[in-house]
Amino acid sequence: MFPLVICAGPRALPTAAVASCYYAANGIRPIVVRPAACADHDAHFADSTRWIDDEALPGVEAVGAYLRAHREQLASFDRAPGWFLQQFIKLAAIAMLDTDYVFIADGDTIFSHRLLRDVLTQPVILTTGEQYENYDRLLVALGLTPPEHSCVANGNVFPRDPLLQRLATPEGFISILEKHVFPSGGKLDFSEYQITGSLLQTRLAMRRIRMFRRFDLLIDSLEHVSDTLVERALCRYDAVAIEANHRRSPARRIAAQIFYFIGRSW
Repeated sequence: MFPLVICAGPRALPTAAVASCYYAANGIRPIVVRPAACADHDAHFADSTRWIDDEALPGVEAVGAYLRAHREQLASFDRAPGWFLQQFIKLAAIAMLDTDYVFIADGDTIFSHRLLRDVLTQPVILTTGEQYENYDRLLVALGLTPPEHSCVANGNVFPRDPLLQRLATPEGFISILEKHVFPSGGKLDFSEYQITGSLLQTRLAMRRIRMFRRFDLLIDSLEHVSDTLVERALCRYDAVAIEANHRRSPARRIAAQIFYFIGRSW
C-alpha cells in the first residue's frame, strides 16, 4: 500500500485522532502532519502514528507569512490564510515523500477502512459527483482539462508530477495566487484535489463515494468525537466530515438527523 497522510490543523485534531485510531485498528498506519505547537495532542492518536511537523516542510513558513500579509485581500472573496496554507502543506508533504502515489486526507474527515484499503492498493480518483465551477475555471486557465465530476472529496490520490512539485514551492504556489486567484477575485479558485483529478483522469478510473459532509451536526461536542458513532456511520457511508467552521443551528441539526436516518448524503 502507498502512504496515507492526514493533514490536520488545530481544530481538526480531535477528529484526526479518532481517524488515526480507526485506521490503525484496521491495519492502516497513517502519517499525520500537524503544527508542532499541537504536539500535546499526540497522546490521543494511535501509537503507530508517524508525525511530521508542518513547519518542518520546506516553504511552509514563507507561504504562511505571505498569506497573512494578504489577509484582507483573501477576505474579500471569503477565504482565510489558513485555508490556502493547508493546501500548500498537503502539496509540500507530497513532494517530501516522493512516492509514485500518496493519499492525502483532510484532518476533519474519516474514510471507511474498506474504501481506503481498496484505494491504497489499487489507486482510483475519488469523486462525490458534485461540480465546482470556480475550481474548474482555474484548471482551464492553467491549460488543464477539468474532470467530469468534482474530485473535492476531502481526500484523494496524488501522483508524483512536475506540476504538483512546482506548486509545492513558495514561488510556484504564490504565482498561482497572483496570476489567477487574486485578479479574478476568487472566481478562479485553487483546489489541490481538483488539480490531481485533472492530472490523473486519463490514467486512473474514477470512483464515486457517499460522504456525509455535515456529520458535525450529529455530534454534541466537536472536541470529543465518539469513535463508536463514527464507526457505525462508516458502515453506511464511505466517509464522514466533521468540519468545525460550518454554521450550526437546531434546524440544521434536525435536518441532518433526518438525512442520516434515511441514508442520504449531505
